[in-house]
Amino acid sequence: MDSELSICPRYSVPTSTTVFYVDLNNLEKPILDNFLEEIDWLKVVDLAIIHRNIPILHYRLNQKNWKNIPSRVRKKLSFTIANNIGAHQNQALKMFFELIRVLSILKETNICAIPYKGPLLSLFAYGKLDLRSFDDLDILTSQEDYLKPKLILSQYGYITPPRIAISEGEEDRFRYYFGEYPLVREKNGITLDIHRRPLGNGDLTLFGDLPQLWNRLITITIAGKEIQTFSHSDLLIYLCMNGFKDGWEILRSVCDVAGILQRQAEHLEWDYILSETRKLKTDRIIGFGLLLAHQLLEAPLPDDVLTHIKRDRSTTWLVDRICRKFMYEFETLKSRNPIEALILKWVGLKYTSARRKYVLGSIERVIKFSLAINYRDTDVIQLPKPLHFLYYLIRPLRIIRDYRQNLFKFLVK
Repeated sequence: MDSELSICPRYSVPTSTTVFYVDLNNLEKPILDNFLEEIDWLKVVDLAIIHRNIPILHYRLNQKNWKNIPSRVRKKLSFTIANNIGAHQNQALKMFFELIRVLSILKETNICAIPYKGPLLSLFAYGKLDLRSFDDLDILTSQEDYLKPKLILSQYGYITPPRIAISEGEEDRFRYYFGEYPLVREKNGITLDIHRRPLGNGDLTLFGDLPQLWNRLITITIAGKEIQTFSHSDLLIYLCMNGFKDGWEILRSVCDVAGILQRQAEHLEWDYILSETRKLKTDRIIGFGLLLAHQLLEAPLPDDVLTHIKRDRSTTWLVDRICRKFMYEFETLKSRNPIEALILKWVGLKYTSARRKYVLGSIERVIKFSLAINYRDTDVIQLPKPLHFLYYLIRPLRIIRDYRQNLFKFLVK
């Protein structure tokens, strides 16, 4: 994240995690030297890997604080980070040019493909291509074009991963239901995620799944190519909803929101953001994401927006709870008790109608997922085609076997 974004402690934090929240440059030298001596830097690197923040840690240390790290750990730390950051920088550049290539191919075939997250989010939120880690390229298409990239890109070296169903027709039906499917380029291993909904088939699609996106796209020029993508305001709404959908499990999600608030402040339409989220009944979800970025990373918010969010005591309670989880259970946040994830969803949804839809939608997804036969099920036993119907009996047993220790967490997610 940009060095201008101040990161300050708001809670009592264990030393090994404080580096993520303290603006080290504001500490006096004797205090700074003592502070840096106490930090378990290899643990910091491990935490940065868990929370997908190695690029930011590397950037911040190189900018101002690298020289202050004790010399006895600097060499080992440099080697550890360099191995991660070098591979990331090469992959980020490779994926960026692959995105340009794919968009050109789809444009030639009259498919409207909208990239989001990945390289574009890195540029919008951090100002540099390599300051955010990403593993794949997310592309949104219209409902009508959703399955077409699979056929078109197969001519350019993209294949589907191991089959997700036992017949082509059934495979497409499940792809359509789940709202996304992967394509992998054999030559370089780059993965595309093709979406018909930006949020996949998660809980929040029940609110219309950001229907305004298609009418508010903006055009940007990168490397001489014009690319359509989400407006800054819609991107901020999406990031808050996506972070909430994932339970704000890793710090990178909070950094994404904070980066947009910091770098794109002049482009954010606050009247639109507040009115649209009220209309979608996601106002508490958005307020939660905004306040979380403000509390943890001191991301700027207009005074009237901050006052409006803080009027909702449930929002402030949720934010304080997650902040403390980040601070005191930094390593284990991603595997936290699923009951807490359920509480977050239940309180965040706010409206009775939304909670009802969440429960019914969760039941539907579990049923649909239970019927989505894939290669893991066929690996259990090879059945002749006339007996393929037996896979529908095998799959629930296989799921219980594989997820028996975390079955409730699996159902909540």
